[in-house]
Amino acid sequence: MEDGDIFRITVPLDDSYSFDFVDEPQKAGNEPQKAGNEPQKAGNEPQKAGNEPQKAGNEPQKAVRQHRLERIIEIILDNPHITRIELSSLLRVSEATIKRDLSELNKRGEIEYIGSSKAGKWVVK
Repeated sequence: MEDGDIFRITVPLDDSYSFDFVDEPQKAGNEPQKAGNEPQKAGNEPQKAGNEPQKAGNEPQKAVRQHRLERIIEIILDNPHITRIELSSLLRVSEATIKRDLSELNKRGEIEYIGSSKAGKWVVK
């Protein structure tokens, strides 16, 4: 192999590997539909007039976000001078997501940024 050669590494993952932060059982809506006229059980039922609209299963995303917000607070306690870029790298999410999360924590009164943009730090209240 010489400098500049390009190669590819393939890492097979088994079926139990997940990119999710929260381990959750597979939802019934992901099962293949059985033969016959049986409707699928979760999430695909038509809305009935007069009932509240059905939620599209935001609970897992909310749990993941809540876990991320808790991790942000833990990380800030360990390193008050951490940047948004460093947080996004540690938590493997976009910088825009970190910006929204920090804004939410600040709005809730859980954290505050004190000082200048270069020499400031995060304070957990």
